Amino acid sequence: MQITERPEGDILILSLDGRLDHAGAGIFQEKALELIRAGQRQLVIDFGGTSFVASMGIRSLIVPAQELAKVGGKFALTGLSPELHRVFELSGLLSIFKVHDTLEAAIASLQS
Repeated sequence: MQITERPEGDILILSLDGRLDHAGAGIFQEKALELIRAGQRQLVIDFGGTSFVASMGIRSLIVPAQELAKVGGKFALTGLSPELHRVFELSGLLSIFKVHDTLEAAIASLQS
């Protein structure tokens, strides 16, 4: 799992490349929590380079989203492939996370 950071004003875009499996989930969660502890309050997670999300990967998204909510932060997802979108839909995660079709839409949702 590779994570690329790109700031867009007050928003930080984290682009994930690889599998959000057991190993990748730990890397992502630790990175996201580190950023939140450092004061980051708006995150967009871009799944454009992600081919697989395991149950541990889903948990690794929920924990930072909860931490952001505690401090009034915002969290959005984008770049889900049709397969990953279906996984999120079937697991009920589309009602928990703000999921957008484009990076621009995800950024705009956090700016409003």
